[in-house]
Amino acid sequence: MTQGPDDDVTVEDTDQRGDREGAQHTDDAGRTAGGADADGGADPGTDADDTGHADDAAQGSAAERLLVEMVLAAPADVAWAALRDPDTIRRWFGWDDDGLGAEIHEIFAEQATADDDARTLTWSDGDRITVQEEAPGQSRLRLVRRGHGAWDGVHDVIDEGWITFTQQLRFLLERHRDDERRTVLAAGLDLGADDDALLDRLGLRSLGDDAVGSRYSVTRPDGSTITGEVFFQTDLQIGLTVEEEDDALLVVSRTPPASAPPHGTVTFLLSLFGETATDEERRAAAEQRWRSWWDGSPAGDGPGDPDAG
Repeated sequence: MTQGPDDDVTVEDTDQRGDREGAQHTDDAGRTAGGADADGGADPGTDADDTGHADDAAQGSAAERLLVEMVLAAPADVAWAALRDPDTIRRWFGWDDDGLGAEIHEIFAEQATADDDARTLTWSDGDRITVQEEAPGQSRLRLVRRGHGAWDGVHDVIDEGWITFTQQLRFLLERHRDDERRTVLAAGLDLGADDDALLDRLGLRSLGDDAVGSRYSVTRPDGSTITGEVFFQTDLQIGLTVEEEDDALLVVSRTPPASAPPHGTVTFLLSLFGETATDEERRAAAEQRWRSWWDGSPAGDGPGDPDAG
């Protein structure tokens, strides 16, 4: 996730349906690479840029793009149920919002056609999610899209939303299957000029070189630390587990300057589970901690502080 003056890339701050219909091809280790067709090869007759998207000549093509493929540490029936049950969907899809329930019903019930026998969801524009049995206790999720939705030649907000949310699904199924979730969102923050980049100031910029599964530790300006592992990594996003918040997931997504001039923007989406999510006082304290770090307001106790929350 190297950040330079001309290559900052992330999920854009748009309406929730736009953000929530994005994706990317993901290998079993959590690293993603877009631009493959549904058979696993490059789109025929097109070139891919460094974001993994086909060039402008492909925009009118009906060729399918394999955007997400991941092995889940969950049986196929469990993974499929997580795509069909509204109460489970709200624990991985999007973020806390008054309209989330209505949006889930619209996207997953009204707009999608479900084939329970084939474990397939299909939308009228050709987008498709399938779940297949992989091995005992494992399943394989594949998400295919046709063409691009909101595509400016640099950043596809639809793709990027699906990347985030399928990784959140994987995190829920593998680590918090029975837990409630609450979220903290900071969207569309200015990345700043390269000599004063926001991700540099937050200590996150260097993590783009870390391998999926590797350990990380970040010291914040207030002296507190956050630690965990790199859960997934793309050219556009990074997902970090946060041990100090009852094993939370932080997704950092960037939009390039070409799509959000002059510096690009960044969105932080923190998914909280366990007592930090269910205890309102702890959740509010966690939200204050993280917002103060992201926006530079006076900080409270850091998550590494034993008295926090």
